[in-house]
Amino acid sequence: MMEKISVNLYGDGSKKALEGEIIYCDRADQCSFYQQGKCLQCRALFNPGCKFGRSEIVRGYTKRAAKFYEFRDRWMKDPLYNKFSIPKARVAVMGDHLFMATGLVYVRKRNESDEKWRRDVNGYLIMDPGFGTNYLFLPIEDATNELLKAIFSFHPSNLMGDNLSNRYRKDIVPDLLQDLKDCAPEIYQRFTAEFPEYIYEPNYIGKEVYVNSLKPGTRFTRNGQAWIYDGEYVCSEEEMYIGVYSPWCFQESSKSMISLKVNDKMTVKVESNDIIDENSRFM
Repeated sequence: MMEKISVNLYGDGSKKALEGEIIYCDRADQCSFYQQGKCLQCRALFNPGCKFGRSEIVRGYTKRAAKFYEFRDRWMKDPLYNKFSIPKARVAVMGDHLFMATGLVYVRKRNESDEKWRRDVNGYLIMDPGFGTNYLFLPIEDATNELLKAIFSFHPSNLMGDNLSNRYRKDIVPDLLQDLKDCAPEIYQRFTAEFPEYIYEPNYIGKEVYVNSLKPGTRFTRNGQAWIYDGEYVCSEEEMYIGVYSPWCFQESSKSMISLKVNDKMTVKVESNDIIDENSRFM
């Protein structure tokens, strides 16, 4: 039986009616995305949706309607309102399946209508990317070393014939392996034991990490300003201009050291892998 796990609202009611969305899932307690506050079923451009979830859309009202605010407030007061965000990780465990966002490679189970000349690996075809998002819901029992090796070593090309291999190996394969290591360590260890050349040093540079998941004493820069996180506050390491909402912002000396209490949504772009440890959480 599918469990209601989240509700969302879309639109602002100005021109089109506000829409409510209810998300249901039949394996939330077995999903590594769910445990991270993420959900594939959340609505977004090119988001594949989830094989194990479904959405119910409820049409609301425009702002011209008397019931607009009643509808909006009822949804926003739901304890499950806006509970999840779109996952950025490329791999997740969903019960007895492995989700993989392979990006530049399209993988699917072979079927009877496929041409005989197409070579498969353990019953799966590995091909150049198609239109939209390329992803796979792979039964864990099918996630053999041979199939994973074929996916990670594939040489994709686009429709114009341009080789995408370098981009695939640089930007996607390391993320696939790191995410596999994080959510399915047994599969990762089995695979890298046979193919040790796929053991990569993790690279988090460019990703957004939640500040409150960093170690106390971590230093970083944001918009060119140096900060230090003390476990509760981020403190500037040099004087900076006081914001316009401060009563002292227009005084002659409007610079000062600043401390800000960290909330659950504050992130910073990783510029050095040294600030990341096993407790770091990413957007």
